[in-house]
Amino acid sequence: MSDNGKIKGRFTAGDLRKESLSGQDLSGENMDFAYMSGGNLSEVDLSSASLSGVVMAGADWTEANLKGANMQNSDLRDCVFKGANLRGADCTSALLMRANFAEANLRRANFSGADLQFAKFMGANLRGADLSGADLRDAIYDEETTWPRGFKPINHGAYPIKWLPDTLIKDSGLEEYVVGSDEDDD
Repeated sequence: MSDNGKIKGRFTAGDLRKESLSGQDLSGENMDFAYMSGGNLSEVDLSSASLSGVVMAGADWTEANLKGANMQNSDLRDCVFKGANLRGADCTSALLMRANFAEANLRRANFSGADLQFAKFMGANLRGADLSGADLRDAIYDEETTWPRGFKPINHGAYPIKWLPDTLIKDSGLEEYVVGSDEDDD
């Protein structure tokens, strides 16, 4: 650990399976090709870090700071990015199937060529994000989700959460994102 309390170390191609880096300041670190599936990265600061080619499937990134991070070609399937800051992050060609981006800041993030099938975008801010060539089939969003200007998620295979059956919403723990049913609109 350095004098400023920031952990310093060589993470490149390291095996950090199920480790916890929660709350650590790792801004600017090079963690290319690290393996950390199932790890706890909640509230970690990895702003401007290089995470290219990492395998971190199922990791918890809740409220992490990934502003400007390079996450190209990374395996981030089933990750939780709830409330995380990925503003300007480069997620080109990343595997992000079933990722939860609820209430995340995804402004100007680059998701070109990324696999975002079944991802959850409730309340996420995607203004200025690059979604060219991204696979959004079966991704879900709500009325609070902000998309890039002119982007129509339904034309890319995503659909609003209100279209899901109530049983699926309940079984998936998504009740907090459903404002109300159409029957309440008398």
